[in-house]
Amino acid sequence: MRPLRLLNPALLLTPFIMLAVTLALPAGLLAWPPQITADAASHLTTETLVDELQGFVKEEVHMGVRFRISIYCDSPAAAEQAFTAAFAEIARLEQVFSDYRDDSETRRLDHGPLDTPLPLSADMHQLLLRSVDLHRRTLGYFDVTLGALTKPWRVARRAKRPPADEELAVAKTRVGLERLELTETAHLIKRPPGCELDFGGIAKGYAADQVLRLLAEQFKVTRALVDASGDLVAGDPPPGQRGWQVGLARPANEPGKLRRVLLANQALAGSGDANQFLLADQTRWSHLLDPLRREPIVGRNLTLVLAADGTTADALASALSVCPAERFSLILEAFPDVDAKRYRQLVDDRDREVLESPNWAARTLALELPPTSDSGQR
Repeated sequence: MRPLRLLNPALLLTPFIMLAVTLALPAGLLAWPPQITADAASHLTTETLVDELQGFVKEEVHMGVRFRISIYCDSPAAAEQAFTAAFAEIARLEQVFSDYRDDSETRRLDHGPLDTPLPLSADMHQLLLRSVDLHRRTLGYFDVTLGALTKPWRVARRAKRPPADEELAVAKTRVGLERLELTETAHLIKRPPGCELDFGGIAKGYAADQVLRLLAEQFKVTRALVDASGDLVAGDPPPGQRGWQVGLARPANEPGKLRRVLLANQALAGSGDANQFLLADQTRWSHLLDPLRREPIVGRNLTLVLAADGTTADALASALSVCPAERFSLILEAFPDVDAKRYRQLVDDRDREVLESPNWAARTLALELPPTSDSGQR
């Protein structure tokens, strides 16, 4: 855990998070989740403003990733109280949705008996209801029952060899929302042969949403940004600004200027496989699993989604990453307020594919990089 930090007053006029970091990747794709440039976050300020708000940032590791929370409030003491509650909320939700912790609610449900009503916490019940709805609206390309397949491929990436065919065959029989039944009394019934839950494609966005709500309701902090390692949920913008300025990741060989968005009371999520993949038998297997084919997608992939909330953005980034090109626009028709862009590269530039929603360009702006002459003050 890092201590609470005031943010650099020299950068007040250019509140900015640069998420597009160029790395030397084999096929030129940017790493995702992206890293925020500059020490802390150069989009905030320590300068006391007219309304006596100051900018603060703090980060901790939860759910296997770094959460960075940036807020404006009236004093360091108030900021510390808000941060303490916010990170405690993330830790609480990690205990609900983690599939790494044997004592989490998710693992308890995984190991629970079949054909038996299993009680659910309020958060688990709510997110399962959202997951069922998102599964339907994404034509099945978002699915939280992939846990039985996620685990062998996770081991395979560490071992640098594909899972055994027999192991995958068994795991594939335990995928599908038809294996689950949600009751009106907030219980879950697993039908044979059962399944294992995996909230990796939605829990970070949900946690960021809950933190933003907690900050507003309990501490009256509405000028806030929650960054769950690339899944961003923004409240009101910094004082005097139209939004939290975020540079967008893209393939390094993509023509034209970099793009940016101004986030205010909305979310931006990204899904990609620059760092999580298995290269075997001349195939680059992503960590992203197609629920309908029940196997990883191939090539290099990056998907960006703008939505009203983090839960939706996170889930759609997962679904739009793995769906075939002909389903991309069809899925987005069910989400009229969402915009997205997807890059895919199978082998080389000849296999490059770029898809985007009709309003994507209108919601993003050409990026003018901030000056670097004051970098010594950062």
